Amino acid sequence: MIEYYDSIEILPLYNWDRYTTTRDNNWLIIDFNGRQPKIDNEELTALESKLQEEYFKAVDDRTFVKKLQKWAKIDNLRTRYNVIAMLCQRLWLGFGDMQMELRQQYIEIINKFGFNMPLINTVEGDAEEIALITQSMQNIKTQIEMLESELKTDEKKQTYSLNKQMVLVSLGLGLAYKIDAKQTTVSEWIELCKLLEEKNAQQAKNNK
Repeated sequence: MIEYYDSIEILPLYNWDRYTTTRDNNWLIIDFNGRQPKIDNEELTALESKLQEEYFKAVDDRTFVKKLQKWAKIDNLRTRYNVIAMLCQRLWLGFGDMQMELRQQYIEIINKFGFNMPLINTVEGDAEEIALITQSMQNIKTQIEMLESELKTDEKKQTYSLNKQMVLVSLGLGLAYKIDAKQTTVSEWIELCKLLEEKNAQQAKNNK
């Protein structure tokens, strides 16, 4: 039986960091270390959304929200690309005289993605239309690549690694111990960061 970290109250900071940097939701599985076979199921996907919502409620992290929006857009584009590719593959095989109704259904579906493939055409005409659609799919790939590049750039803009952030928080709060990402939960980390923000704000106020 697969066991999950079902709340940021028990989710280790280390696992959350690995999830946000790799976008691999298997890090939300208890005892996952990156070496096990990957799991993909609806339960894990639902849990991913639940933990994201908990995180958003705990912190006002607009940067992370934007990152998730880009991830969602990438997923939508990939789905669009894969569906169009499958439709084109079937259309390319052609249809017999008794399959014209099926051909019409495929064309109507693919046209819902913004194409204008005519219902009445020759075999050669269909081939030309499919070739044009296939070429236009490169635009989808380009959009995906651009978004992935933006995400990588966003990651580079994050000045401090998790380890450095933990050191700074520990020093800033004057903690007598080193923060352990595998022992500290996400909710505990958020509270520590808030405490440091409050401390810095108070010091700035006192210095005025």
